[in-house]
Formats: sequence, C-alpha cells, structure tokens
Amino acid sequence: MDASDLNEKVRQLTEENTRLKGTLQEVHTTIVSVLGERKAIPSRTFEQQLLHDLRNILNELNLLRALVPDEEPGN
Repeated sequence: MDASDLNEKVRQLTEENTRLKGTLQEVHTTIVSVLGERKAIPSRTFEQQLLHDLRNILNELNLLRALVPDEEPGN
C-alpha cells in the first residue's frame, strides 16, 4: 500500500468510527429515556456500560437467551 491508499483507509475508518460512536450514543440516549439516568461503574468504559445496560434490558425481556442459546446462564 502506498501513502495515498493508507490515507484513504484511515479516512474511511475514521468516518466509520464516527458513525459507530453516533449510533452508540443514540442507543445510550434511548436506554436512558426508558430506564432513566444510571450511575456508571467507574471501571467500565462507556461502551462496556452500554453493553451491560443492553444485556440487562434483553434479559428483562427474556430475549438474551434467544440470541445466545448456547451460553449458560450466569456467563
């Protein structure tokens, strides 16, 4: 890869990263609108806390087991 190919790849990945962060923020905003603001655990990153909250919601709806049928409860 030459420098222009690398620069283009960096640009594409930067744009994708920005879109993904925006999507995560939208998911977070939706979760907060349903559950209310919750205090994050300091040892978790924003992404880890969001995933934790999403798993909790799916568990409450009994959907997580349907999405991950091979995983044992408590893992």
